[in-house]
Amino acid sequence: MTAEDERSWYVVHTYSGYEHKVKAALEERIRGLGKPELFGEILVPSEKVVELVKGKKKTSSRKFFPGYILVNMKLNNETWHIVKSTPKVTGFLGGATTRAPSRPSPRPRCARSRTRWPRGRSSRSPRSSSSRASR
Repeated sequence: MTAEDERSWYVVHTYSGYEHKVKAALEERIRGLGKPELFGEILVPSEKVVELVKGKKKTSSRKFFPGYILVNMKLNNETWHIVKSTPKVTGFLGGATTRAPSRPSPRPRCARSRTRWPRGRSSRSPRSSSSRASR
């Protein structure tokens, strides 16, 4: 079993807008402490977007999950403290004690519908005014 086989992906919560700075700071800490074998890639989930601004095409980068970075690492107490003590890191997704690795979803969360319509209602609104009045 190689070192890469033991690694899992973890979602780390950061200050929003500081994702790239946290990535750079974490990479520097890993190099400084001499622990690159415990860490893999560190990613800021983003996509390139082409926008029309004043009639011209402009390419920009948009974050999928603002305030989060993805870290591929072998989790133990030492690596947890390296990540958690990095400036502008607030913690791991899932809490301080659970720290479960992220699992791939068959359908990305951002693609799921954000509006949930109650079953059995024929109106287009989530809750019609007549149902609120009867309460």
